[in-house]
Amino acid sequence: DIAQLECAASVWTVMSAYAEACGFPDCTLTMARQSSAIQSTRFMTSLPDEFRDNYCQNGLILDDPFLTLICQNMSVTAIATDPSRFPETNQKQGAFLDLTRSLGVKSAICIPVKTNAQPEFGGWVIGGAEDGAQFKRRFAKSGMRLQMAGLIANERIQALSYQKCRPTSPLSPRERECLLWLSA
Repeated sequence: DIAQLECAASVWTVMSAYAEACGFPDCTLTMARQSSAIQSTRFMTSLPDEFRDNYCQNGLILDDPFLTLICQNMSVTAIATDPSRFPETNQKQGAFLDLTRSLGVKSAICIPVKTNAQPEFGGWVIGGAEDGAQFKRRFAKSGMRLQMAGLIANERIQALSYQKCRPTSPLSPRERECLLWLSA
């Protein structure tokens, strides 16, 4: 039960295992904030370390079509990582798709959990080596369930983050009194 898990990494592991059981072995959770540029706030992936390093430290996040194009609404989107089949992409985004394709991800289900109209945005990208009709069949069979699982997993991760931010001890009566005097 996901509600019993006590850390974000455990939630990601369960979601990744569920995606793999549905036939999608590559799972990524990416969340970001937009300031002068897109900055990663959470990134977990089953892709190789080289991808992780390039994504977070070498600016690959700036060219992620998921964050820049798909997180404009909450619709689940099936994409091919072949840039010629994703016409909205620019040259750098095409290079991003080429890199993911070279790692064996030919198609992916993109599941936004927050749109880029919010301070933090992003979601799940769940992919695999299948392309074409075989991918479409898997998407039709599992896409909606993966979307629900992704939303639930994200809610649990958010709840865990919130719990860590709460003070561990309540205010003493004297501290409460001081705050009341300060607010008067």
